[in-house]
Parts: sequence; structure tokens; C-alpha cells
Amino acid sequence: MASAVPADDGTAQPLTRPRLPHGIRRVRGRPGSGPVQRATLALGAALALALVGLARAPEIHAQTAVLKLPFAAGTSWRIIQGYEGGTHGTGPERYALDLVREGGPTAGAEVLAPASGTVWWMNPPGTGNGCLLIKIDGGNGLIVEMCHIIARPLRVDQRVEQGQPLGTVGPDGAVGNNGLAHLHLSLHRTPDFGVTRIAAPFAPPDGLPLDGVSLPPNGTPNQYACPGPTCRGPLVSTNAASGQPMPAVTPPAPALGGPPAPLLPASAALRPGVAARVAAGPNPGDCVNVRGGPGLSAPVRTCLPDGALVTVAEGPAAADGRLWWRLEGLGWAAGDYLVGVSAPALRPGGRAIVDAGEGDCLNLRAAPGMVAPVLACLPSGARVTITDGPRAADGHSWWQVDGRGWAAADYLQPWDET
Repeated sequence: MASAVPADDGTAQPLTRPRLPHGIRRVRGRPGSGPVQRATLALGAALALALVGLARAPEIHAQTAVLKLPFAAGTSWRIIQGYEGGTHGTGPERYALDLVREGGPTAGAEVLAPASGTVWWMNPPGTGNGCLLIKIDGGNGLIVEMCHIIARPLRVDQRVEQGQPLGTVGPDGAVGNNGLAHLHLSLHRTPDFGVTRIAAPFAPPDGLPLDGVSLPPNGTPNQYACPGPTCRGPLVSTNAASGQPMPAVTPPAPALGGPPAPLLPASAALRPGVAARVAAGPNPGDCVNVRGGPGLSAPVRTCLPDGALVTVAEGPAAADGRLWWRLEGLGWAAGDYLVGVSAPALRPGGRAIVDAGEGDCLNLRAAPGMVAPVLACLPSGARVTITDGPRAADGHSWWQVDGRGWAAADYLQPWDET
């Protein structure tokens, strides 16, 4: 991936438009026979079964995938919490492993894709438990979960290749690691898009060996943890980094009260009530941090891709040498990366056109968020009226359309009938 341009705090933030076959957007098919209808029926049946505790485990066949440790080749890692140990319990994380580095710092260690596949779900970078889930190619539905990392802003359903840099292990006390830098690693399957998670060990036939080491469960609490009677380690990675290196880490911010760094064109004609376009940078995947308040210390809520159209709701507010503007329904962004435009913005009472991609449609949900039931799927080109919003949920901005349901703003473009 090409090197990225810093966003509000100088951190390169690659993010592209999400493609969500099980969430926001899905591929259309012929009535009664295509993937839309089959997926809808299967999901409805699985959800109904899950609600009464009868969700059926997915069928497991021979797996062809190879799973590596998610770290640079040659580094050694120790298991400090193993199967059914401590916080892992006996539920969907029962076969999870907590790993720390031997012979080097854990915090800041680069995290690599342990297998090739697609991004299934992730916390927005630096938030929550810092989890990133990848559905493994050739894994017959296996999903590998990594938590307590500060990930690159990838998108759901984005392809990743084994060895591709994904982020770094978070420092002590960050991204839900309970005060100690470590990586939480687990495998699971789901028959119903995440409503039910079925744990899998790092061993066949249900799971995959970890970097050539099979770790079958035997029911011992905290199995494989070190020190302990079943200690297994250290584990040595053979994962080779691939692709472009990670972008540079945040450079020092300008002194408080100083002028903002002129990295991109300065904002023009910004004021509450006007539309603005995000100017994240020239490289594919660049995006701009949107924060919970003005200033670099405020938590990141989401990252808006280059060209995103937003509405300015409040500001400016001066903090950390920059002018910050609150974007309607989203949060605060640095004015350095916003350009006032005369184009219409999404707003209640305004019109929009669905832009889900050729042959695709946009899920219309009963409420904002990825877990809300799907009411309909709007085809690309459909014209709708915005009736409420925006609402922030699951890393996206949601608008109610035609008084019927909620759709993700990523796939709605303002439309001026005149």
C-alpha cells in the first residue's frame, strides 16, 4: 500500500469505503435464487434458532489454511494465559491465548496478518478492546481474532494477505489490556454472523495448528500457560512480513497556540450549517480522524475517507494549535482537512441517491447499527428522502430514509433534484 499522509495528529490513516456482505451492503441476485435471498433466509433461520438456544454449529470439513503467529519471523512469544484460564472462561474465548514477547518489548511490536483472508470485523483504531477479526481463506469458516492492538484503519471485507502489517500491540493500560501489553489470540466459527460464536482450538480437526504447533485441549484450566504444569513455549514465529511497511507514527504536534501545520489545503468558508468535503490526502486509503472533542487528546470515534461530504455543526474551537469543527452526528475534526463546498449535504428533509456499487444494494435496517434487523435492500440509483439522523453506531453514520429504516451514510450521496 502506498505511504499515507498524516491526518489530524500526523498519523497516517488508510481507510477505504467498507464493503459489508453481512452488514451494510450485499450483492444482489435473481429473485428467489440469488445470494441475497439465500443469505436472508439462512440468517433469519439462524437468528431464530439462536434466540431459543438452538443455533446449530457450522459443518466442518478438511481445512487447507496455514495459520502463523501474528508477529515478525524469529520473534519468540510466551503464553501467559491459556485455554479456559482466568478471563477466557468456558465460552467463545475458552481456547484463547494471551501472548507476550520474550527477549524484547511487547508494546509496539508489529502485528502481522496470521493468515490470508478478509477483515470480518474490527474496533475503530485505538478504541474498545482493540480487536481485529479475519475470516481465513480455506479455513471452512474459521475466524481468527486478535485483541489489544492498535490497528490500521482497515475496512470490513478488505482482503489481507498473510504477513501483511495490521498494526501494533497496544501499550500497558490501553485498548482493554487490563494494564499489561499483550496480544489476545483466538479462533471461532459463527453460524449466524456473530450472534453465536463457537470456539475452536489451535489444533485439528476443529481448528488449525499455530505456526506448526498443535495445541489440543484437554480440559485443564489455564492449559499451556507459563509458568504452569502444562506450560508450552516459547512459540517462535515464522511469519514473513509482506506488502508496504507501516506508515510513520505520530510526529510531535505543533506547540499549543501555534499555527496549524499546512499539510493540506486550508479550510475555506467553513462555518456552522455549511457542507464540507474531507481532504485527507492524495494517497488511496487516506482518512481524517474524527474525535470526541476538539484536541489531539480526545478519543478517535471514526476516520473519514478522502472526499466524504459532511455538515459543519459547530466551531471553530482552538486546541493543540489547530482549529476544530464539529461535524453533525460524528464528532470533531481539524479544519486543516476540511474544505467548504457549495454542494448539498445529507440532512433531514434532503434527498439522496443510493450508491452501493453496480449490481449491489444497500441494507435498510430497523435501527442504526449493524445488528439491527434488515427491512429491505435498496438498489443502487434509488432516490430517497432523509427523514432523521445522523446517528453514530458501529463506526458508521446512519440516516433514516423515507421514514422506513436506517442506512449507512457511506452509500448515500446528496442529490439535488434541481
